[in-house]
Amino acid sequence: MRNRMISVLLQHAEANLVKHRLNVEVFLNNPTGVAEHSDYLETIQNELDKMAHWEDQIHVIEKWFGHGNEDNRKESYWTSADLEDRDER
Repeated sequence: MRNRMISVLLQHAEANLVKHRLNVEVFLNNPTGVAEHSDYLETIQNELDKMAHWEDQIHVIEKWFGHGNEDNRKESYWTSADLEDRDER
């Protein structure tokens, strides 16, 4: 059950990260496509902030709780020393 919950948390964060990245791509490629946004740079910055939030969440989950399902294990940017420190707690 623990691995499934971790896996779902990671999938949720990854999906949100992709969603906000796509929003940035849309704004960069067609800023006039979103008429209610007059400050394009602020809009993009808001999306980047959201991306940073979800990316941070992914890294925290991976560092402190692992990757969830072993079948979904992927490379982490955390060093082995960081992970060993987590295991000692």
